[in-house]
Amino acid sequence: METFTIEIRRSHREYNFLTFPKEYSKLFPSNGKEIVVVDSDKEEYKKTIHNQIENRIDGLVELYDKYNVKENDKVIITVNPHETGKIYVVFEKTDKDIAENSLSKKQILELIRIIQDLIKHIDCKKEKFEVAKYIEKPKIPAKLSESLIFHLIEDRKILKEERIANCQFGGGADIKGKSGRSKIKIEIKATTSDFQQLGEKDVKANFLIWMDLKDVFEKKENDFGTDVEIYIIEPQKHGIKKGKRSLEKLKKETEKKEPDFKRNILEYLEENNNK
Repeated sequence: METFTIEIRRSHREYNFLTFPKEYSKLFPSNGKEIVVVDSDKEEYKKTIHNQIENRIDGLVELYDKYNVKENDKVIITVNPHETGKIYVVFEKTDKDIAENSLSKKQILELIRIIQDLIKHIDCKKEKFEVAKYIEKPKIPAKLSESLIFHLIEDRKILKEERIANCQFGGGADIKGKSGRSKIKIEIKATTSDFQQLGEKDVKANFLIWMDLKDVFEKKENDFGTDVEIYIIEPQKHGIKKGKRSLEKLKKETEKKEPDFKRNILEYLEENNNK
């Protein structure tokens, strides 16, 4: 097996093609011939080597959109010399955009643990001092919830079928991005409470994400839980109105019986916490 890495250039992403070094030409079909590109999910994309330009595969928009490929990302290509009509690709994300816009996974993990420590400290004081009952538990920082959703979208753990790309913070929504040619606005409700107030932006968003963090930030016996449950609501599709809502009421209005995503969130963050 031959393996090499290519950095995605702006032109690669803008025109949805991929070029490979000439020294690997012998591993690929000749101009105008079919080539099969296999991604990490084992999904196959039948493409063609460019008719005139050597070492170039065109028409990769679907593949690039699926993995939200951006300039400076890396693609690891593996070729079997005895199977020249097929290549295997794995994408590695760049940290550039994440560092500028979002907390890293490592930072989110650290922040979760700091908040848990604060809650433990407050609970300890409440056991010792009557007056400590007036101390409120820390609120979940918007930066934590928005960054966590950002990574889950980027990693295609949620909203996978929509293939949302170019995610950014702000601009009239907690997170905005693109799905194909459509602009997408996402609002996030991260809570340990059963109720949330929905505003104008929430009900006009393409997606309203309710992130239930009770298990992570409510102590059970001597420790905290680890599971996060995420419900993805399309408020316009279901005619969701402004006002106070419980999760149970939203589930009934949207006929949701199970969360769209449920996982040990600490495990997810620890898997690759350098990003």
